[in-house]
Amino acid sequence: MSEGDLALPIGHVPTGSPNPVVLEVCIGRPYRQPVSLPDANQFVSGIELWVPDEGNHGNLYAMFDGLLYFDQIPGPEPQAPLYKLELHLTPANQNEFGRIRGLFEPIAKVVIYKNVDRVRTREIIENLLRGAYNNALNTAPNQWHPTMREHWQGQRLKDWFDSVGEPGTPEFEAALGELLDSIFTVDLPTPLPQSSVSVQAGDLIGFASTAQPFDPLPSDCTFPLGPVTPRRVTIVTKEYAGNELNPSYYLWRYLWDAHLANPNRRRVEFISRASMRPDHTFDHPLLNELSIDLDVEVPARIRLAPPANTMPFPISESLREWHGAKPANTESTLQWRLTNDDSVEFETRIRPGVNQIIGGTTVATCGVNAQPNARSNACPEPSQADINRIGQIWNNHGEDIDAICSRLQFPVEIVTAIIRGESNGRARIVRLEPIRQQEIQQLQNSPLGNTPQGNIVIQNAINLLGVGRSGLIVPNNPFQNNNPILQGFQLTWAQLGQVIDNSPTYRASPGLTQTLIQMGQSRINWLRGFYNNVPDEFGVDPLPVNRRGWFEWLLSSRNSILAGTAHLKYAYCNFGTRFDPPRVSAAHNAGSIVDASTLRHSINDVRHNPWQMRCNANIDGSTHISNFTTYFNAVRNYQETSGNGEVVFTSGL
Repeated sequence: MSEGDLALPIGHVPTGSPNPVVLEVCIGRPYRQPVSLPDANQFVSGIELWVPDEGNHGNLYAMFDGLLYFDQIPGPEPQAPLYKLELHLTPANQNEFGRIRGLFEPIAKVVIYKNVDRVRTREIIENLLRGAYNNALNTAPNQWHPTMREHWQGQRLKDWFDSVGEPGTPEFEAALGELLDSIFTVDLPTPLPQSSVSVQAGDLIGFASTAQPFDPLPSDCTFPLGPVTPRRVTIVTKEYAGNELNPSYYLWRYLWDAHLANPNRRRVEFISRASMRPDHTFDHPLLNELSIDLDVEVPARIRLAPPANTMPFPISESLREWHGAKPANTESTLQWRLTNDDSVEFETRIRPGVNQIIGGTTVATCGVNAQPNARSNACPEPSQADINRIGQIWNNHGEDIDAICSRLQFPVEIVTAIIRGESNGRARIVRLEPIRQQEIQQLQNSPLGNTPQGNIVIQNAINLLGVGRSGLIVPNNPFQNNNPILQGFQLTWAQLGQVIDNSPTYRASPGLTQTLIQMGQSRINWLRGFYNNVPDEFGVDPLPVNRRGWFEWLLSSRNSILAGTAHLKYAYCNFGTRFDPPRVSAAHNAGSIVDASTLRHSINDVRHNPWQMRCNANIDGSTHISNFTTYFNAVRNYQETSGNGEVVFTSGL
């Protein structure tokens, strides 16, 4: 089987098989991200599947290639635990799915099958191991089932089985029982080391357990739910940060890729028999129940019904616990978390066991650790002026922020705080980065370098852009403007247009989110991997055809918000930012999360970096990250008093 295989979790019949799909299934409670709201028990954070307690309806299949673990989950009573299977995708699968064009969420890294029958699942795994070993007896290693290549007690599993005796002998059966015990012993006072089983997409891996007494019965099943208790399993998909996104989203999106007209662009091979109808729906009971239609987008997160009408982002366990950063070998001095309550505030503390004064620099956090003369301030407590400024930004741009964040499913707190830190809400400002030697060379080798007037332009650029220039107000129609950009320098706005046109790598960051021209173009092209018409889809201006066009395009507020939010979403999908404010800020400021034990500002002062992630530092001891986290709390404070924002952080379950 190729990398990127996808199988349905129930009702799987291989493509090309003459056997019919025999499955009765209905959907129980609907999906909603696990947020702490009064009606939480009316939803599940996955697909709740109900099947009759007869035949093979309860068979569970591996959706992807991966490592399979068996574990218990808390039940209503300690003496009655429930059980689950966890399928962790192989690195090869992760890489393949990560290459899907236009995938605007992280890949599903873990699939959880909640409420499995322990006894029947053990029998199924035993049969899988027996079958894999028998097939490996007469085939080459590269044709073995992957579980036979896994190591157990210092040997490949195939070799270990060879060493204990032939199948059916007491020695072989005892050895197989020992291996199964290591997989399924999860509730003894002193459990054996838990093992995994390497499986392939489409492998039979378990069986659904009977529904629990506390499970509300579905109201519209096509099969009888009694007198025998039906079986129920819930399929949950987690991305790398532990957020439980809608499994139907992944099914829809992966099926969309598997059915691209151009097979060379496909990254997913769908191996379950479910033919696509002319209307782009599928002939399969599960996909029918889920109403999967390739023409109808399935959201990864669900918006609350009116009057709330918000899209809540739950505070995941990885964000609510104290944590830091360790991009390389050194762990951050600071730890931080988001409070998992109604306020959802960002908090910092010194990592336990670490001195607050390092290298002569005092790191300040809020409360008892605060130092009035601290040189590195990491207390994220906003001033009233910070909160007021957030209000002004929201009044001017909140409607566009909400619309873009809703479409891209990204928290408004992060985007608003980015705008506050980057432009302070001013749409027509630009930062011009220092011109580098490679860009000077590009200009000299361009048509500009062939004329005396062009060489004057190049020299004017070198004179002005020897250092970065921030906060420059851009006039209307800038590239028709012959006024100098900055008093005392000769480079005009019109000449800047020539520099931008003739140096493909020169860096300028116009607009609300201060997105680099090439970065903005790249992230809009990322959106075009799925959306054929970005302007119509997001309500922005027509896309430019050249670099000076992108410069001017980013000066429009809504355009800049889209480019900046797309960049933030891209970083969440690809750079591991996890919606974690310091990581988001570091990736936005430095381009990615990079280790840094020192910070430098424009006069090359070096000081300790308590976040351990590269970012700009200021003369007053603050950093880009510490300022951003303060603005994040200012947004949360403003939201508490104003109630604004439709795509917002919410306490998680």
